[in-house]
Amino acid sequence: MSADALSQEEIDALLKGAGGEGEDSGGVAALNADQTAAVGAYGDLMASTQREMIGTFLATEAKVSRNDLETLSGQDLVERAGEKVVLCKFPYSGALRGPTALVFKEADAAKMGGIMVGDSDATEFSEMVADAFREVVNTILGNLNAGLGEKARGSVSTTQIDIEKIEATATALSAAVGGEDPMVTVPYTLSVGADLNTEFWQVLSGGLVDSLQVLVAPPPAPKSAAPAAAKTAAAPRAAPVEFESLTEEPRTAPPPNLNLIMDIGLGVRVELGRTHMKIRDILNLGSGSVVELDKLAGEPVDLLVNDVIFAKGEVVVIDENFGVRITDILSLNDRIKTLGERKS
Repeated sequence: MSADALSQEEIDALLKGAGGEGEDSGGVAALNADQTAAVGAYGDLMASTQREMIGTFLATEAKVSRNDLETLSGQDLVERAGEKVVLCKFPYSGALRGPTALVFKEADAAKMGGIMVGDSDATEFSEMVADAFREVVNTILGNLNAGLGEKARGSVSTTQIDIEKIEATATALSAAVGGEDPMVTVPYTLSVGADLNTEFWQVLSGGLVDSLQVLVAPPPAPKSAAPAAAKTAAAPRAAPVEFESLTEEPRTAPPPNLNLIMDIGLGVRVELGRTHMKIRDILNLGSGSVVELDKLAGEPVDLLVNDVIFAKGEVVVIDENFGVRITDILSLNDRIKTLGERKS
């Protein structure tokens, strides 16, 4: 070989760079600085949440740490995880958007679930072991979403969590993030007491990586204070409420010894209206549903004392609270009549 000939290492380096800048499958050159910081922040929160939840579920010390980010092909990940894996797929919605998946070696997932059901030597991902493992993952993601929501300053949810044991292939793993290959990959190291010391991985779709940048975005600037004059002009002004004058009616003298019962408590409530619904209609109610009452808009509301209509009135707003201005006090005969109607 001549002195000018290239070594095998130099040839490999040239071939590796032939795909262009940013396509190194062993690093994260394809991510910009903001994306790298965002994925790192997400991975750190995932690791701390797993450490806390796994330790709680397994009643022993658990250690989970995030390792350096990588971009791996599906085949690279198969070679690391092995041919038998447990895949946990879940898409984010809300402030974060896009699919992602956790990849565990089947033996490790079986051991984690086995410890929960009292079989620390479990090696098969049986139905009982899978149920215990699924409970751990669901709890981890629920707590993680709460932490992500605080950082993202919005709601974060995982609409569906699929956990299955599969024969790992490059196609199956990349399909978990929408068919992307290579994939942004976050490796984690996991140790649980003296029973488990291993590694697992999380693959993220490009869309999720982009939305993760909200985790490291600076908070919105506070609104500038309005000038004092503008504040004064916008401040609410209090003014007396003008009501129609009420004709004074002669009051009957209270019965003797009424003071003996003045301190007795009575339940007073205001009823806007009523309606009757079938069970199937009630079960169909949800956020935003409208329930139609048996009163027209603007009709007086009922004021009840110990479930007996005592008076009628109109709804008013006092500062920021609702109130009722009494417009009519029912006579004894009217109260007896309405009591009979309500009981019928």
